[in-house]
Amino acid sequence: MMPGKADFISLKDQLGNKYHKQKRHLVTTLTETYKCFLEDNPTATSLIGKSKFSSLRPRWVLLSSQMPQNVCGCKYHNNIVLLLESLHRRYPTVVPLYSKTNFTAHCVCDVNNEKCMSNNCSTCCDGKLFEKRFKKSVPEDKEFSWYQWEDTDGFVQKVKKQNSSYDAFDELALQLPKFFWHSYIKDKQVASYKHTKSISNGETSEECLLQMDFAENFTCIWQDEIQSAHWKQRQVTVYTVMITYRNEKLSYVITSDNLSHDKNAVAAFTSIMLDIITETLPTVKKICIWTDGPSSQYKNKYIFTLLAKLQEHHAVQLNWNFFATSHGKGPNDGIGGNVKRIVHRLIMARAAVVYDAQTFTEAVKSSKSQINILSVTDADILQRCHELEVHSPWTGLQTFPGTISTHYVRPLENGSVELKFYTSDPESRKVKAKYIGEKRSVTDKENRNHSKERDRESRVWNCNKCGWGYGDKGDPKLAEDWIMCQVCKLWLHESCGETYGILGDGDQLTCSGCL
Repeated sequence: MMPGKADFISLKDQLGNKYHKQKRHLVTTLTETYKCFLEDNPTATSLIGKSKFSSLRPRWVLLSSQMPQNVCGCKYHNNIVLLLESLHRRYPTVVPLYSKTNFTAHCVCDVNNEKCMSNNCSTCCDGKLFEKRFKKSVPEDKEFSWYQWEDTDGFVQKVKKQNSSYDAFDELALQLPKFFWHSYIKDKQVASYKHTKSISNGETSEECLLQMDFAENFTCIWQDEIQSAHWKQRQVTVYTVMITYRNEKLSYVITSDNLSHDKNAVAAFTSIMLDIITETLPTVKKICIWTDGPSSQYKNKYIFTLLAKLQEHHAVQLNWNFFATSHGKGPNDGIGGNVKRIVHRLIMARAAVVYDAQTFTEAVKSSKSQINILSVTDADILQRCHELEVHSPWTGLQTFPGTISTHYVRPLENGSVELKFYTSDPESRKVKAKYIGEKRSVTDKENRNHSKERDRESRVWNCNKCGWGYGDKGDPKLAEDWIMCQVCKLWLHESCGETYGILGDGDQLTCSGCL
């Protein structure tokens, strides 16, 4: 069954009254479904043929070929859901399917208590309640299988695992501490986003909400395309922006032939939008920026130091907020999809020829869309970065401790920033930018070793560099997030990984020993 509120079909009953039926999708083809029908009803073979069976399909039951692809899901949530689905099929009366009330509430004392959700409660830490209420109340099944999303040879794929059901319980218990903290951050950031939006919509508000995101690049196609053009197509960067202020919503799109999506592009695009806000909305005194948190684009040391430059250059107060990992979907996704649909329709109707960012922009403008759109060249990006003087503070800059687990940044004086685990966190960390004369190489011989192996027997995480065990109360980095090398599958503290490795797209780490 499709979950969306718009995923329904309108029907009429015998009296002509309209009613709605939620759309459903077959998970098999009609031929396979017909065979299943005959297996359940062997006497119907001579009564109902395949054609008649197909004609009896209700209108709200759609074909498997019409099933939409569900993408951009959260790895933390999906892996927990996959484990629970497998365990629920085996123990339906004991193990529930995932929900905050049915599952999480039975594994911690209080889902709203930070101590419980951060694995620091002596009563429910390390899955104690989970084992007591679920694992210890069921018999072991020696032949059991489940699926997990894993990084394999540089590719993320769904892997089938086979072992006993108790191993599945152990795998689930191992993931719970990090999952609960991730869920807690997600809920906190959603609440803070709604609060920021509510304040921005106040009639006398001086605070503005600026939400930004890179949409998927638009691939320039042609109507009546020749064969050689089909295999070599250009792309256009589509940067989406939503401004919310005093119950007014302004949609913007920035297009560019620069496909890097790096710190320079983010700096230039953000500065352009701040110019637009300060010029069109002169009463704005404070701007709250919300984005998702990929380290290659937003959540990195360069953007943290950029905030002070932007605040000084545009004379407006700034703070930068990050949604929880894989939970940053919002109105920007609709803006990007809308402009790309407009351009695609014009191309198919032979009303526009689009081969770069400028022609893409002109096509959208010709459609009289209410979305404001502008094109930015490579030269414009370099000029903006030069005006902001960002390359000087970026040279030799070290990573801020706790970058991955940070979801709120505010610039302070003298190159310092205020960092929080979540926006409404009453506690914050004041961190000053640090520099090095020569960037340390992660390929130095003394760093290219695997000093600590993961204790697979006791299933304890040990940091591959400093050796502290996960959750060790004496660990000086106890509050830090942990990350895993995508190659050797060994675990490190966040700061150890940032110092002795490289973080790629999607916060995927390659440790120094695997470089």
